[in-house]
Amino acid sequence: MEFTTGTCDATNRRQLATPWGISHNSLLMMTRLLRVVLLMLWLELGIILILVPWSQIWDANYFVYRYPALALVVNSSYVRGAISGLGVMNVFLAMDAFRRRTAAVAGRG
Repeated sequence: MEFTTGTCDATNRRQLATPWGISHNSLLMMTRLLRVVLLMLWLELGIILILVPWSQIWDANYFVYRYPALALVVNSSYVRGAISGLGVMNVFLAMDAFRRRTAAVAGRG
């Protein structure tokens, strides 16, 4: 059975339908997915660390009731500010990682 030059099998159709920037490499796709998950984790952790020290959750927790001496340290505005500062740092690191990734992708094109 002979094919003419005008026909196209399944492999050629997939190559024609695949845009230039899409990769079917599973390792590359898993790496990208891991980057996105880690970026979202950094961002969420940062937002939680910014907001929780100033909420009711911070004031009424198990450890403050169980260890009253710990309440003096935990309820200090300096400690709350330090933990919120770590949250701000996490948010900036997530934004920087996103910025570096988008710059690398834009540089390839």
